Amino acid sequence: KTNREQALGPHVRQVARFTRITVANVVDVAWSAPRIDKVAVVTDKGTVHMFLMPASAFQWPPHRRGRPAGPARSKEDAAPTS
Repeated sequence: KTNREQALGPHVRQVARFTRITVANVVDVAWSAPRIDKVAVVTDKGTVHMFLMPASAFQWPPHRRGRPAGPARSKEDAAPTS
C-alpha cells in the first residue's frame, strides 16, 4: 500500500498469543522491569495472569513469514513444451 492508502493512527502488531479455555476480557496489562520478559494481564473478573513473553516479541523488524511451499513440480512439468 502507498502512504495514502494506509490508515493513519497508532500501529499495533501482535507479539504473542496466549490460549485460554474460557473467554477473558482484558482490562489492563503491565510489563515487568528491568527485563521485559513477563507480562501480567488483568481480566474483568480481577484475575491476574502472568505470561512469559517469547524472545521474538522484542525483535524489530519482526521475522518475515515464509511463503507456503507450492506443490512440487517434476522435471517433465518444468520443461517448456513447443
